[in-house]
Amino acid sequence: MDLKTLCKKQKLIATDAFWNTPENVLRTIYNGAGSDTMPAWSRALLTEFISIFKGSVVIHDFDYHHSDKTEEKFHEANKRMYDNMKIILDTTYPLYSILEWGERAKWWFKMKAVYETIELCGLSAWKD
Repeated sequence: MDLKTLCKKQKLIATDAFWNTPENVLRTIYNGAGSDTMPAWSRALLTEFISIFKGSVVIHDFDYHHSDKTEEKFHEANKRMYDNMKIILDTTYPLYSILEWGERAKWWFKMKAVYETIELCGLSAWKD
């Protein structure tokens, strides 16, 4: 599935610039989860670890690629990623689906861990 189609299907939040960017350009920007400084094997592991959040990562990569390198925009991009992860979590494992609470909890912890790690350690990658 195209990256932009995935994001639209999941009803994710993105800037107009993202929605106006051609798919082939998005494919050159999106490189999975994690910093460009990470080894390929660890990026692949992290990308698989948070696989249901791919659309959120696509938009986050776009935001990083087009960043103005300010701390304000760093936190804005991270918050948008987190909000999009919540959208994906809520549609994939809704609260009313009691039998899915275990899976929901697993993905919720992954979502929180990724967001908190980026907020704590990601500013240097943002500025590079």
